[in-house]
Amino acid sequence: MPRRKVYHLKFTKNRWALKRPKAKQATRTYPTNEKALKQAPRIVRKQKPSQLKIHKKNGKFQEERTYGKDPYPPKG
Repeated sequence: MPRRKVYHLKFTKNRWALKRPKAKQATRTYPTNEKALKQAPRIVRKQKPSQLKIHKKNGKFQEERTYGKDPYPPKG
């Protein structure tokens, strides 16, 4: 099974950034949280299997969305 592509949606430098871990640049940035939450899932969904980890403005984890095959029950 291919590894899941993980993306994080975080607030940085007055904009919301969609970014992969260890990436130097954001995949996309958005001026508002509303736009980010509307458009970022469309980008992530195209990369199935993928996962979007959404963070609050203060950086704390808020929500996780999985696209593609999500094994259930989880291993472990």
